[in-house]
Amino acid sequence: MSSPSNTSLVIPGLADWALKVVATQQPEEIPAFVTLAQPYLTPGGALRKRVRGGRSDEALGSGMEFAAFVTPAVLFMCDAAWKVLMGAVQDNASQGLSHLFERLRHREESTEKEVSVVVDVETLRLARQRALERGMAAGLDEAVARACADAVIGALLEKSDGDD
Repeated sequence: MSSPSNTSLVIPGLADWALKVVATQQPEEIPAFVTLAQPYLTPGGALRKRVRGGRSDEALGSGMEFAAFVTPAVLFMCDAAWKVLMGAVQDNASQGLSHLFERLRHREESTEKEVSVVVDVETLRLARQRALERGMAAGLDEAVARACADAVIGALLEKSDGDD
């Protein structure tokens, strides 16, 4: 049960979450989303460890210019927000559940599946801030990074609103 200051969310898998953001921010990338996202994701749907920094100019040698697309940056942004949200859940969990969340957080396959969480408004603000920082570090200009960061959190809230 959540209090008025807490929000119950269902966090989609990383690729699904990023696709929702891309659909609102750069819909012309939707047909190429799988092609653009594939070099950045493991078979389990997690962000590849060697690209987590988000500063690569090319999609792992694919020849595609990184800065020309928002999809890679959005993947980094969703990953950053996911880590904040899961960290908050782990911090608030009881001793017994803490171990379970730690395993979930470090399993590569975990970002492929939906995860239900309850978080407070401050955690959502922090997740948005981390997503914004990640987007700017990935080369998005500030206005685009802000819009994408808003969409990262908005995608979570939209799904949660529909669950009522």
